[in-house]
Amino acid sequence: MRLHHLLHMTLSIAVVDCMMGCVTPDHAKVVVVPQRSVHAQTSARREQQQTLHHVSTFKMPITATLAVNADIYYPAKPAWPKTLVIIVPGSGNISRLGEVAQGLHASEEWAKALSNQGFFVLSYDKRTCQHGQNPQCESNGQKDIDQQGIKVLAEDLDQAYQAAIHKLNLSHEQVRVVLLSSTQGAQAISLSQCGKLVNGIALFSPIIGNLEAMWVKTLDRARQQKSTSGEKNHLINRKESMVDFFESLKEGKFPENATFRGASIKFWMSWIEASKHTLGRLEALNKPTLLLFSSNDDVSDKNALRGQDTKYIQVKYYSDCDRNFVTANGVPKRPLNEILMFINKLGASIPTFSMSPRGEVRGVHRSATAWTPRTTPRGDKFLTPRGD
Repeated sequence: MRLHHLLHMTLSIAVVDCMMGCVTPDHAKVVVVPQRSVHAQTSARREQQQTLHHVSTFKMPITATLAVNADIYYPAKPAWPKTLVIIVPGSGNISRLGEVAQGLHASEEWAKALSNQGFFVLSYDKRTCQHGQNPQCESNGQKDIDQQGIKVLAEDLDQAYQAAIHKLNLSHEQVRVVLLSSTQGAQAISLSQCGKLVNGIALFSPIIGNLEAMWVKTLDRARQQKSTSGEKNHLINRKESMVDFFESLKEGKFPENATFRGASIKFWMSWIEASKHTLGRLEALNKPTLLLFSSNDDVSDKNALRGQDTKYIQVKYYSDCDRNFVTANGVPKRPLNEILMFINKLGASIPTFSMSPRGEVRGVHRSATAWTPRTTPRGDKFLTPRGD
């Protein structure tokens, strides 16, 4: 008994010595190391449990003849009320994984982080992303985007909204639906019909206001941050090129079928016009909206919306993130907690509605009833109440 007590004291002292950084006796190491190993295994197991979400990829129809790849992240333990976050593609011809930031795909990192919190997440390829540019994407037609402009991306979002509600069978229960996007996604959301139906909207570094001024100021700020004359001169040339482009656009010097930086002139004109009205359209949606800006973002004007909080729109600023709010270690805790607090304050509702092909809303927020999928002559599917 005394021998057991003495051995216990010796091991206890050895553990304390190890914690203090001292050298422990060889016979004590045999006991101490396994104890630390168990702790490490527990930590690894805890980390593994936090990433037990399932990702399913499927073809998401957006017209009668076109479909894009989409991912749905299924949480291991769904939050209550059930919550769906739809990640809307931002600027560029990006896949459902999102823009590459800090060596990581921004949309994928946010999807995993939110799914780990119990949320269902849908992300989908932007239709302008082609397989030749990115193997994650399909090669889909975009003639309607070239001809009709940015409103087509809003209609794609409306179809994604319907697809998610139908695929997850959410049309019969109280759920929270949130739209999450960045940069150009602000225009798609503000022009969408489903923006009127969701419970909340969160935007990272949204493009709002005068697109020409934003673009020129961005290149100017970037030039000031460069140290070599070669880099500065390169950005000066790019700035002058963009100034000439916007001037020529306003003067109507481009042929109707011309393109610039991979987008049609009609698309550019629609984007410029939509940007001017984005803030007002977001406010008119009457939905809680959170705008996050970063001081490390060269694109957005950090001071443009200071003090501009309204009844529905809240603006927050961060100093330690990029425009996608992703670091080399993934999604930082502070912006993640900001988004979680925003979502958890939202109410839930039954997303019972029907939307005709390409975005015309019918029966918005009707009372709870049984709904069934219908197909139009074009082949587009939408939901209508049974008996209609």
